[in-house]
Amino acid sequence: MDCKRITSPIERLDEADTTFAVTIGQEQEALDRSLALVGLVHPPFVRQKADNSFQVVSGFARVARCREQGWSQISVNLLPESADMAACACIAVADNSGQRPLNPMEQARAVALLERFCAPENLEAFLPLVFGSPAPLPFAKKIAALVKLPQSLHLPIALGRISLPVAQRLCQMPQNEAQALGGLLAGLPLSVSKHKEIVDNIEQIAAREEKSLLAVFDEPDFAAILLEDNSDANVKASLVRQWLKIRRYPNLEKAMQEFDSHLAGLGLPPSISWQPPPFLEGSTHRLVLRFENRAEIENLRDILGQILSHPALGRLLDE
Repeated sequence: MDCKRITSPIERLDEADTTFAVTIGQEQEALDRSLALVGLVHPPFVRQKADNSFQVVSGFARVARCREQGWSQISVNLLPESADMAACACIAVADNSGQRPLNPMEQARAVALLERFCAPENLEAFLPLVFGSPAPLPFAKKIAALVKLPQSLHLPIALGRISLPVAQRLCQMPQNEAQALGGLLAGLPLSVSKHKEIVDNIEQIAAREEKSLLAVFDEPDFAAILLEDNSDANVKASLVRQWLKIRRYPNLEKAMQEFDSHLAGLGLPPSISWQPPPFLEGSTHRLVLRFENRAEIENLRDILGQILSHPALGRLLDE
């Protein structure tokens, strides 16, 4: 499609109109360096609106950075009047996907944009651009559903703080529950499997007791963990998982108390620490020995001999 390259006052660009916005969560430092070194290499695509302002079709990040850097004028590619909404949607997706791989939230925005304005055959034709390879239409539609999640979750999904499989599970929940659970997960630096574990435990607690997910969040002990102003996110993640594990499996707390009681019976000195498997799941235990010289090693050997003959050892190892 033929465009006209013009220079426009930057105030004429209506950034508040995000109809065609795809970009979210992109690193801005590289763009800032590029603008500083060579200026605007790829001018945004715009279309003229009835009020004579310009609607941004592609290049929202470029416009925003130029505005923040104090530019008063900006080069733009002005689309012809014949460019309808479907054509603009295609240009927005093609321009963005042609510059870099799209993150999951951008893929969702791109598919939703094409689905909104384009014929089905055009949507399918653009899927390889969106995903970087051919993709089934049902899969693309599932990805597009991410745009319906609360806005507060869009950036964490784009940045990978909430994985795609977990985000798709959030899509099945009421908005308020998805927002609460997604907000929690976004702040916990855990693997996908551990995020899924948290979702599973909260859902299973709620289902067992016929209550909402938000009611689980409101339980005083859990709420106290969530409100704790702890700078170490890993510590908070561990506390969340531990509380949910005990809450989901009430007998676990009793088992852990019994284990601690048997462990105390061994009377281990400070130079020996016993580390059971997490949540007592598995059979691998660890002994950490601390020493400074040969004499202390010999003393530890004697202590280990005493542990081997202690009746509590069998209970600790469930023998």
